[in-house]
This record gives sequence, C-alpha cells and structure tokens, in this order.
Amino acid sequence: MVNLTSGKLTVRANNSSLSEILHEISKTSGMKVEGLQTSGGGQRIFGIYGPGAPRDVLSELLDGAGYNVLMLGVTSSGAPRELALTVRSNGTAAPTAQPQPDNANQNDDSEGDAEPTQYPDENQQNVAPPPALPEGRRTPQQMLEELQRQRQQQQEQQQDQQPN
Repeated sequence: MVNLTSGKLTVRANNSSLSEILHEISKTSGMKVEGLQTSGGGQRIFGIYGPGAPRDVLSELLDGAGYNVLMLGVTSSGAPRELALTVRSNGTAAPTAQPQPDNANQNDDSEGDAEPTQYPDENQQNVAPPPALPEGRRTPQQMLEELQRQRQQQQEQQQDQQPN
C-alpha cells in the first residue's frame, strides 16, 4: 500500500514486489520510472517505509536492491519527477556522495520542463575521458549516458516493430 499526502510518502509492504511498489508510487505521484528490471519475478519487499520525504523513502526502499539510483527533478507531490535505475555490476556498492556544484535551480522544476542539456558527441576529438573509477562504479554522467543508450535502443525496437 502506498500513501502520498502532504508531501509525505508511506509504503507498507507485506511480500510486495519492488516493481509493483514503484509502479504504484509512479501512478500516485506522477513520477516516471526507468530501468526497472522485472526479470526473475521481482524482488519481494516487507516492512513499513516512511512516512517521510519521498526521496528519503525511495532511497530507503531501494537500499540494497542492487540498483544505482538517480532521482531527477520534483513533481508537485514532492516525489522525484524521474527515477532512473541501472543494475549494479558485480554487486559493488554505489559510489559515495560527491559534493555537487552550487546551483540553486538544480532540482527546481516549478517553471516547467527546461530543455535538456546538450552534451558533446561521443565521437568528438577534444573530449577528455572521465577519470577512472574502481571496477563496477560509474559516474552519474556514465549512468545518464547508459540510460540514454537504452532509451534509444527501445525507440529503435519500437520503430522496427511498427508495420510500414
């Protein structure tokens, strides 16, 4: 059972699948979920999470689920606008938090959807490679690029499946 009122999220799970919980939160809050793997029957969740800020409750819910988690923007209900998940490789822990640049509008979505930031083409010559991280760890930029590649592949597959 998912309850989202007054900017507080509560999840009561008794042998619920992680997929079902995230889809219910998505329906309740308007949050978009990407990258959720449903293979293997889905992870089973037990317990009460919250009440608390949606970002905190989602972090607690996803802790130990085997995903790298990226929360983008904010909906009117206080939940992230988008929850992007990528499967952790080799069971490594997520990178520790790094200081973010001071940007007052970083998560402020109150003035509508801004145009996405355009990044240089991967084939561009003067782009320095990202610093090396321990095996299995990725930077937020690498996670975003992986999600963009996955989205492009899905769109191509959908176009291939459409009758001409």
